[in-house]
Amino acid sequence: KAADKVEDLGDEAKKAAPKIEETGDSAQGSVGKVNALTIAMGNLIAKGIEKLLASLKNAAMSYVDFSDEMIKVRTLLDENIVSYKQATDAVLDISRATGKSAEEIANGMYQALSAGVKTADVMEFMTVASYAAVAGFTEVDTAVDVLTSTMNAFGIESSRASEVSDKLLLTQEKGKLTVGDLSSGFGDLSATANAAGVSLDGVLAALSSLTASGIKPSTAMASLQQAIAGIIKPTAEAQKMAKSLGLQFNAQALQAKGLSGIMKDLKIKTGGNVESMATLFGSVEALKVALTLTGEGANLFNDTLAEMNESAGKTYEVFDIVASDPAQKFKMAMNELAVQAVEVGNALSPLLTLIAHFLDTISKINPYVLAVLGVLITLAGAFYGIFKVINELTGGLGT
Repeated sequence: KAADKVEDLGDEAKKAAPKIEETGDSAQGSVGKVNALTIAMGNLIAKGIEKLLASLKNAAMSYVDFSDEMIKVRTLLDENIVSYKQATDAVLDISRATGKSAEEIANGMYQALSAGVKTADVMEFMTVASYAAVAGFTEVDTAVDVLTSTMNAFGIESSRASEVSDKLLLTQEKGKLTVGDLSSGFGDLSATANAAGVSLDGVLAALSSLTASGIKPSTAMASLQQAIAGIIKPTAEAQKMAKSLGLQFNAQALQAKGLSGIMKDLKIKTGGNVESMATLFGSVEALKVALTLTGEGANLFNDTLAEMNESAGKTYEVFDIVASDPAQKFKMAMNELAVQAVEVGNALSPLLTLIAHFLDTISKINPYVLAVLGVLITLAGAFYGIFKVINELTGGLGT
């Protein structure tokens, strides 16, 4: 009986053997799957770290680019009035609000300070300029240039930037031009106009009318400048014609009556006669201005001039319209990511300082010492590779 039981156990063992082998194979397969999963997770983590490092690098570079612009600002900023941090925070806030890049606004702030904008006013000025840039379909530095050139030419304080911007946007609305179009030629026109006693309102209203009648902005500015120059310094023929018409046609009349008043007198005294006007103004370009502002463009000229005093808030009104466009919303969303990158880079600035110190230390080491270290590191790497290969070979032989 004992022998029979032993034989039975043997038979059971034989039956169990395939199952045991199957279990072993299954276990080995599980181990393989675990190894594959581990490798896959390792690769995923490695890629994640790689992307993180790339993001941190981009953030650091964004901060460096922004910092380069802000350092220029710092050279002109009176930090007894506005601290560097306050200026930096203001630039980032304006960037978020308008969708214009922080670097662009920082550069604009430097340009504004260079043009004479007071430190006490510069943050509000840059807010206005950045909103005007979006509303006026131009870049921040262009808006800054137009605003500062205009304000300097007419002796307007930088604290009144919003008032000037609103009038520029009204001009854009009434005429066929943008704020960006005023970047070339408007400074010269403004200087001539102010010297002649013509108001900013009169100049802008005239440009609205001239461009609305089909004259290109650059041509309109040059022609208007010639017309003003013709009035304040009339030729001998012009003086003779004016006297015969009983028309005050000189600098004193322009200062007293303004451009609108002169044009009204001109229309009445000449009766719209083209030849008389041609004699008074001399050039074809200046004549074109006179004919437009006393003719079909007269109503728009005078209406726009009247609206200048009611233009408050026009900059933000137009900005809101532009900002409601889906494409502009997308730009602002993308810019928000860029601002966040700058802020992340700012948080990494202590690390950048450490790296800079390290690189500075390395740069001071004798070149021959660096060469020897380089050779030693190369040899160490080579020996490590050799030992690794030998270890793998001996391990393989051992099995």
